[in-house]
Amino acid sequence: MIILATSSYSNNISSCSDDPNISGIWKLNQSISTSSGDCLSISISDVILDCQGYLINSTNNSATTYGIQTTPGFENITIQNCNIKNFGTNNNDAGLRIRGDYKTIKNNNLSNNYIGLDIQGKYYNLSNINSSNNFDGIRLNYFENSTIKNTVTNKNSNTGIKINWGSNINNFSNIISRYNNFGIELHS
Repeated sequence: MIILATSSYSNNISSCSDDPNISGIWKLNQSISTSSGDCLSISISDVILDCQGYLINSTNNSATTYGIQTTPGFENITIQNCNIKNFGTNNNDAGLRIRGDYKTIKNNNLSNNYIGLDIQGKYYNLSNINSSNNFDGIRLNYFENSTIKNTVTNKNSNTGIKINWGSNINNFSNIISRYNNFGIELHS
């Protein structure tokens, strides 16, 4: 069972230095950008990050690594309603870099990143993800006991969805992967 932080109060995020630092609801109140390093990092459990449709943008993708990242060991994190663009130029860079277990990722648009969504963990609920014009749209590592639904990967120069080692017992439904070099790539 996943229990998420619930509260009528929310904390505002108005810059890339406003990392969520207490459990609860965090909302972007404007579009934010960075020219170096990461934008937002979540290193606490029981967080809902709601971008409210605002943009998280890198103005210098060769000097930035992650739009949003989570640290392993922290659970019950939801990231929703984000538009994340232009992060990274190498194999470890991503718009969303998610580590650890028990996460919900929904209603996010990821474009022009090296990797749109890079996940390592289990017990995920992913829905309504649009990952386009990245190198890899979605990369899943050690991905287990999770659900992906209503997701589109489009025009990624390498792979739409790459499912790597240690990925088992997952439910995929209503997935569209088109105009990628490889639609869905499986590794064992």
